[in-house]
Amino acid sequence: MDCIAYSIEENIMDVDAFTGEIRLFAGNFAPEGWLMCNGSLQSISTYGALYALIGIIYGGDGATTFAVPDLRGRVPLSNNLNAPAQPLYPLGAKGGSEGVQLVEDNIPAHNHTLSVSIAPATSPAPTPKDTMTIGAGSGTTLKLYTTTGKVITPGTMGNQTIGESGSSSPYFHDNIMPSLVMTYIICTNGIYPQS
Repeated sequence: MDCIAYSIEENIMDVDAFTGEIRLFAGNFAPEGWLMCNGSLQSISTYGALYALIGIIYGGDGATTFAVPDLRGRVPLSNNLNAPAQPLYPLGAKGGSEGVQLVEDNIPAHNHTLSVSIAPATSPAPTPKDTMTIGAGSGTTLKLYTTTGKVITPGTMGNQTIGESGSSSPYFHDNIMPSLVMTYIICTNGIYPQS
């Protein structure tokens, strides 16, 4: 669809967009008549029509400034004020995160089986079961276990609890769907929408 624009007293009006309409743009700037959706504060006196539509839903003091939506790193979500059975998502609400910290509650309940023998040991230390060669071609044979050691007194194993293990610093995993980064822009000087 071609964008048609005309000039009125040096103001460019986009007759193919509504004031307050948000679009994706492949450039890294906002074309004339549009602002980037970056949460920036704007002057009410400069963008009165846009302010009349969105007010201070996205920020600002409402006296001299208002904010445009901040869609950097965010995916828009439709409000559902007319769907009472669903969770309420009012205009301007933010949620979600780019990363999620893994905690114990994220992991399903599970068990690990540990097989042990309660029979007494029959030798003071393990003996080599296999041999391997270090290096290419022929070389020195190295035993996997030594045959020296002291006699271990047999012990009894009862119920044991194994504690938690892992990193002392939390691990975050990405929570981002496959994405392509583009620029969200909002129209400041288009057709004023009628309800």
